[in-house]
Amino acid sequence: MKKILYVAVSLSAVLALSSCTREMLDQEGEDIVTISAIIEDSATKTSLSGNDTEGYDVVWTTGDSFKIGNATFTLSEGAGTRSGKFTCSATQLKKLQNGTFTVYYPSTYDGTWPAAQNYNEDGLFTNYPMKASVTVSDLQVPESITFKNEGGILRLTVEATDQPEPVIVNSVTVSASELDESISLYSGNGMTIDEGVAKDFYIAVPSGEYTGTTITFNTLDGKVFKKSMKAGNSLVVERSAIT
Repeated sequence: MKKILYVAVSLSAVLALSSCTREMLDQEGEDIVTISAIIEDSATKTSLSGNDTEGYDVVWTTGDSFKIGNATFTLSEGAGTRSGKFTCSATQLKKLQNGTFTVYYPSTYDGTWPAAQNYNEDGLFTNYPMKASVTVSDLQVPESITFKNEGGILRLTVEATDQPEPVIVNSVTVSASELDESISLYSGNGMTIDEGVAKDFYIAVPSGEYTGTTITFNTLDGKVFKKSMKAGNSLVVERSAIT
């Protein structure tokens, strides 16, 4: 197993948030609350930009959001950068009760690992699960939130050989003895692998040591390609690393 650690990938992010920096009116006249969010060490989740030589920066992506209780903060500025602003309606924020909350990224994540993931050719991977603990007091959110990654990224580099036509893959599935449920990467339009041109697939996997690992590729024309790890060998996926 070859493990590649990139320059900018420690994947444990600190988001510096200034609490409720200001209130403004949205286009419909409702008060909204703006929070600044900065990825301090370019090491989180949403998407990657860059290349193997220079390393990867982790940047905010349009549509990014997280929840504090039932209040959703959505990226309003800073897509494609490490510094963004997230907004939430003042009406939502006023419904928050005092207490300690588990904050998940993305906002749709509930602590159950996503078994179905979507292929994103431009961003490499998206919506990588993270969580943080946040205490709210008198409707004030903390000035900073530390998000920790829930797992690691498995990178599969694949080439098509001896194929008369490009191979179009519509799903890649990872299964292992230690996984309660297989994890699959899907693409509605198919993922094309041209002969002799390597293709990378990124799948978010819980950190751990896995045995009996099998990778399955299903193509649009009904073919199935499988690769299984030899008996006695294990696959180690570390938290906050690309394996």
